Amino acid sequence: MAEELVSAIVPDQLKPAFIAAEKEVKKYFSREERDVTKGILTISGNRYLHMAASVLTGAFRKKLADIMGDESADAILYDLGKEWGKQDAKYYHKSMGLENATPDERLGPGPIIFNYQGIAFVHLLEGSHTSPDENYYLIYNHPHSFEMDTFVENYGKTSKKCVCVIGGGYSTGWCSESYRIELDAVEITCRARGEDACLYIMAPPEKVRGYVEDYCKKHGLDHEKANFNVLTE
Repeated sequence: MAEELVSAIVPDQLKPAFIAAEKEVKKYFSREERDVTKGILTISGNRYLHMAASVLTGAFRKKLADIMGDESADAILYDLGKEWGKQDAKYYHKSMGLENATPDERLGPGPIIFNYQGIAFVHLLEGSHTSPDENYYLIYNHPHSFEMDTFVENYGKTSKKCVCVIGGGYSTGWCSESYRIELDAVEITCRARGEDACLYIMAPPEKVRGYVEDYCKKHGLDHEKANFNVLTE
């Protein structure tokens, strides 16, 4: 019986790398220990910190918006997510012996770890082209994410903008480190706005806006509603 991937959905050409990664990630996260006399939580020897999703998406983001303004808050959270993804990729690539692996093999653990950390579930869509160069193009969907789910739980599908900025940043950081090229991701649609999916396009910074505009034109979407505000122009 063929092995199945359960922690993400990916095109067939990426399944071997992801199935191998899923085994390693499951093993890594199974080694959780606590020392309640010192307030220490470790997973495979690395210290972790649990935080309620509503704190990060609610109070923390609101405070940032009060200080910096709404759009700047999203840009900061995106950049923080991006750096988080990059640093996680460096750590896990080293701990899993993937520093000299292929780019797709380095990608593999990312969406699985993303899932295990409670950030989001990832669906990489057909049509993605994960070459480690200027032609990199990734189209993907988060059917569930802590940002969107928390917003919908508290406010319903009432947002006027895309809300999944930290997850978009993390994805971009992990992929940038895995393919060793600079990338950015733009959320095109969001379930918190009442749309069917939290859909992203990721590409090199100089190309991502054009890809998003072309995709929106082809599929009858308003590209001005895409979350370009997180990008550093």
